[in-house]
Amino acid sequence: KGDKVLLYDSRLDKQWSGKLDKRWKGPFTVEKRLDKESYILSNEFGNLKEPIYSDRLKLFRSRESWKPLIRI
Repeated sequence: KGDKVLLYDSRLDKQWSGKLDKRWKGPFTVEKRLDKESYILSNEFGNLKEPIYSDRLKLFRSRESWKPLIRI
């Protein structure tokens, strides 16, 4: 609960012209885990109505939390 995630926009899979469109929407906040595979998400406007399955989610990492790997 409270993790930030991105939601995969599967409707772009059916469009031939969606090649350059953003496939991941968000970030959303995980509000509740319903079972092992599904979650209730919210955005800044409130909760989403239907459960979202975990295969359409990935963890969101903000640019502020990103640290480059420096090799010498």
